[in-house]
Amino acid sequence: MKVKKTINHLLISGALVALLFSHTSAIRAEPDNEENTHLVIGDNNGTGISPEDLERLYEWLKELFEDQDQGSHDDEDLEDEGDFEDDEDFEDDEDFEDDEDFEDDEDFEDDEDFEDDEDFEDDEDFEDDEDFEDDEDFEDDDLDNDEDESELEQHCDVDTETLDEEEECEHITLSEPGEGFGYVNPNPASDETIHAVSLTAANEASRFLTQATMGANYPLISQVASQGHEEWLEAQFNAPIGLTIPYADFLTARLNAAEDADSEADIDALFEVQGAPESYFGYAWWTQAMTSPDLVRQRVATALTEIFVIGTTVEEIGENPIALATYYDLLLNNSFGNFKDLLLDVTMSPAMGVYLSHLGNARANSDKGTFPDENYAREVMQLFSIGLFELNLDGSHKLDNSGNPIPTYDNNTIREFAKVFTGLGNGGEEPSFQNELERDVDFSIPMSMYEPYHDNTSKQLLNGQVLSAGQSGLQDIQGAIDNLFNHPNVGPFFGRLLIQRLVTSNPSPAYIARVSAAFEGDVNSKRGDMKAVIRAILLDPEATNPPELANNAQGKLREPMLRAMHLSRAFNAVSHDRTYNDIGDSLHEATKQVIFGSPSVFNFFQSDYSPLGELSRNELVSPEFQITSTSSIISVKNYLAFALSEDGPLEEELGSAVTRLQLDAELALNDEELLNRLDTKLTYGTMTPTTRTVVSETIANLEGEQKVRTAIYLIMISPDYTTAI
Repeated sequence: MKVKKTINHLLISGALVALLFSHTSAIRAEPDNEENTHLVIGDNNGTGISPEDLERLYEWLKELFEDQDQGSHDDEDLEDEGDFEDDEDFEDDEDFEDDEDFEDDEDFEDDEDFEDDEDFEDDEDFEDDEDFEDDEDFEDDDLDNDEDESELEQHCDVDTETLDEEEECEHITLSEPGEGFGYVNPNPASDETIHAVSLTAANEASRFLTQATMGANYPLISQVASQGHEEWLEAQFNAPIGLTIPYADFLTARLNAAEDADSEADIDALFEVQGAPESYFGYAWWTQAMTSPDLVRQRVATALTEIFVIGTTVEEIGENPIALATYYDLLLNNSFGNFKDLLLDVTMSPAMGVYLSHLGNARANSDKGTFPDENYAREVMQLFSIGLFELNLDGSHKLDNSGNPIPTYDNNTIREFAKVFTGLGNGGEEPSFQNELERDVDFSIPMSMYEPYHDNTSKQLLNGQVLSAGQSGLQDIQGAIDNLFNHPNVGPFFGRLLIQRLVTSNPSPAYIARVSAAFEGDVNSKRGDMKAVIRAILLDPEATNPPELANNAQGKLREPMLRAMHLSRAFNAVSHDRTYNDIGDSLHEATKQVIFGSPSVFNFFQSDYSPLGELSRNELVSPEFQITSTSSIISVKNYLAFALSEDGPLEEELGSAVTRLQLDAELALNDEELLNRLDTKLTYGTMTPTTRTVVSETIANLEGEQKVRTAIYLIMISPDYTTAI
């Protein structure tokens, strides 16, 4: 009944069915009393992939990875290869088309969400998308056809065959696609020294790094195993910050220069090389996540983006890379600071002000019948600090005399806090508090207070605190932040959220209580010390105890975004200029999850989400299941399959050279050594005998990179990997 038990197995891409699985229970299709087919959870005794499934998968993978030892496909391979269009294993295999469990099952063939869903078979993004079947990148790709004119050459009178270094493209200095944007990554190369450590120590370090970072290669695993978790963590607290603003600003400045020159040719050429502005932050984030030495800070800041949520769904933010980079760097700067400063900086952020509409929020005007916007006032309590109900230090609800949870605030509290967050403008002598279309927000600096628009009456806050009338606007805001920060709910509320993002979906009350105590502070730390909270989370026994001692509630489903990042980091994905561009866009298309891509302030998933079935019956939550469906399972498998079917996680079409996985270390190993190494890197020693047998038998007759890539793929779609415990 572990959380590990409840997700996917394989995929269908054109015709390979996604098997939903678990260790001691699995989701499967069964008829109900009305002879309709539905998904239920039942015991499969941990058997994992059946021999029949394995045989089908093996045939598919053998075709998919056939040309990997040569390192590339030519046009004929991509257009005419049976792997994609005519392969019997996809279209004519009885195992797929005639199987009752697949073709005749209502849950797969007749379900709108599966066969007839626009997002799957009929969606332009899947069958008819130019980016998939008809895209020049697959059929007439410049990378495969040297005779094709590059996109840069279409806009510049440049002979791209001789363009080995930067060339002048009218007014803008550009690089040839594939040779980089000209940005110099300041991060040092990572230490690739491998330390001699025991297998047990390596597995423990790998698990720790799964929780503390966005993925680790074997040299890092061996370093942490040798140095010790606590000592390495303390060193991370002092690592230099890998900000995203320099790269985002570099790309933005170059585009601004082209626009200032009013040259359509320059602008068009620049778009061909470095893409649109809404992609720039993604480039910067992936580059820092892959190369910055502050691994824990980057992981914590990414977790904070899913708590203090802003999103690209708001056009004013999504199309402005400086807005996103500045906000993310705000989270980076506060990740190891104090929670009170974090909450204040989030409050004063113009990106948050736009997203939750307290930028340009004016005091009430009785003549016009207007009142302060209550959006931020509500969410800063509900989502960012104290939650809906009063909590004990262990995260359990406080109850009234009738046994009901006690609300932390009511509508009147929201109205009073809304008065606090009035008067914040976007800068300039005449800020607009009436018309959003007239404002030109400077996202690089905090919002400013404009007293004429601030409500200077008294405000009744939480726990009986009153803000006196006549205070300045910034005094009111500081007072409100102090009021929230000192509420007894903050430790257990925020602590549980951060535990969920880093370690486990269902922390025990004792675990939450220990993290809450760290938030409360002691002789060694102040209240709200983020370092103390992070230590408490990552070094707690529930995080570090051997996985075999995990109870039935422990574990968390890995997020698609983090699975993609883990693949890239674990296998040393590198590009020519050490920048990572376009990965985020491709991931978003495949999985619908990318940094700042949440559809609402409630994140991609809610912290209390519990899917129907065994988890909900046992009062367990699994937030990541809220973005898990038959369609998303298939998309994630497809993403991993195509990521592993070429020379790296993605073929980057813009600026940066192709990103390639580095598999030399794995290629030097025999089968047994390979499985041991992958078990350590990906599943930290928890690979079950069943999975090991499946992978071992599948790769037995494969060679070279085909063997390694197939093994990685099989492990990364196994239940041993998809749920981290």
